[in-house]
Amino acid sequence: LQSPILRQRHWKQLIRVTGSNLLSEADIRVGDMLALNLTLHAREVEDLVQGAEKESEIEAQLSKIEKEWAQLELSFVRAETGQHILQPP
Repeated sequence: LQSPILRQRHWKQLIRVTGSNLLSEADIRVGDMLALNLTLHAREVEDLVQGAEKESEIEAQLSKIEKEWAQLELSFVRAETGQHILQPP
């Protein structure tokens, strides 16, 4: 739960799963963590963290794709049929 990939939405899910009334991850103290009885919700917490990890991987890949595509310049030419087609590099 100390992972920086956990976003506010994940903390909201954790609060919902555990039935806690914590406001955010910034409000959590050791006593709060113990009171959550996370062992009772181990499977849900594990699923939540795994989901956050997968989301983080997807976000990183999307960022990489955006950077690569931002550098590309696409040119189109009008074909004899009148349609526009992508011009080869």
